[in-house]
Amino acid sequence: MPSIIYLIFFWFLFGCLWRLPAAEGAFERAPLVPQVAARGGTSVGWAEGKAAFLWNPAAKISSRAVLSTAYSQPYGIDDFGEGLLNYTHTVRDRGSLGLSWYRLHTTGYHEDRRSAAISYGNRLARAGVRLDQLAIHIDGFGSRSALGVSFGGLWHIHTGLRLGLALNSLNRPKIPNSLPRSVALGIGVQATPDLLLFADLRHAADVDVQLLAGVELAIGQHLVLRGGMHNQPWEFTAGWGLRIRSIVVDYAWLNHARLDGTHQLAIGWNFTGSE
Repeated sequence: MPSIIYLIFFWFLFGCLWRLPAAEGAFERAPLVPQVAARGGTSVGWAEGKAAFLWNPAAKISSRAVLSTAYSQPYGIDDFGEGLLNYTHTVRDRGSLGLSWYRLHTTGYHEDRRSAAISYGNRLARAGVRLDQLAIHIDGFGSRSALGVSFGGLWHIHTGLRLGLALNSLNRPKIPNSLPRSVALGIGVQATPDLLLFADLRHAADVDVQLLAGVELAIGQHLVLRGGMHNQPWEFTAGWGLRIRSIVVDYAWLNHARLDGTHQLAIGWNFTGSE
């Protein structure tokens, strides 16, 4: 069975690479979650863990409750930073609730994304919805806000194989221009008990298809190593996760062809259970 799972994963990955046109650039910045960013931003097909609902609203959590915070200074640019505060909670065993507040700021400008998501399902399938309140503020010019709606689904095809679908910004919120609707497809493969493989496809109107791929390897019970890539633009990522009892520290590094690399750091607290 593991050999069949490997074949399915690499057929999906290389088949997509063969057919994709050259990608030029991403439309939106990826959410600030080092756990996901370190593996190339893949979290649609294997949508599980803290803040995974920002990629797929159908995501679930394994802990009873998780609180996490993250910070980054994109490309090492002075006076340019972003932060995320995130909380996820299990609702009656089969449901999950996710809340987050993200802010990007620089001199005279900041933007906020406040998100709330809820999902429900069983061991075979899940569905979820996410609401995003988007707001921008420019000193001297005032503020603008809009509400976005996204849906997601997650299917457990096999113990070690999951498929996901995310439909984002379906109502095309205006802030100030209308954001494009986008669709994301993902696959997650548990090749061995310690090795996870991921691949996502994303497409938005007037934007080339984006391919993302990643890997996550557990080293014992306390350390996880991660790596990945994406093609819009071509960038490579790496990072690690360290668990010390109920505290989890995640780190991600994202390279850039022309600017300095971006370092992301997050600290999370699992109130009960294990993520």
